[in-house]
Amino acid sequence: MNKLQEKVENRGSKINKVELDELDSEIIRELRENCKQTWRELAKKLKVSPVTIMNRAKALEGAGVITGYSANINFMKIGFDFSAYQTLQIDGEKFYGVLDALAKMPETEAVYAVSGDFDCILFFRTTDRWNFSRIVQKIRTLDGVKSSKTFFAYEVWKTGGKRRRTDGFKEPEKTKA
Repeated sequence: MNKLQEKVENRGSKINKVELDELDSEIIRELRENCKQTWRELAKKLKVSPVTIMNRAKALEGAGVITGYSANINFMKIGFDFSAYQTLQIDGEKFYGVLDALAKMPETEAVYAVSGDFDCILFFRTTDRWNFSRIVQKIRTLDGVKSSKTFFAYEVWKTGGKRRRTDGFKEPEKTKA
């Protein structure tokens, strides 16, 4: 049994739900919107003291609710013009090995084990059509992959908890009737 398989099989006993009150929920919502704001700015918005915000955020971190802070990146601006989702059907005996291999690929953004018509959904980014094709073929030939379907993502309308356009295009103007 590999490490990923052990984690999946043991996760049920390790997940402890955390009860959130209204202030905790508001702090999470605000941090998802803008994690760069100061405790003082957040406290002013939520009408509590900065110390309260800091203590609540630290408690949420300690409980594993907040697992980190990050920047939302416009990947097209830095040359990653191709984003895709790929659904995979995987041989049951090789399932965790395939998930491990997908997770190790540098282009991989997310790997989800799912139920339904396929076993896994993969999200990846790449720089150009040639690399896109290379990655799709690499995934299709992994030992244990029975079939795959690839979906090219041509626009981003919502990511990171809020609606945004990250493709650089302007929304079309509405025509007058």
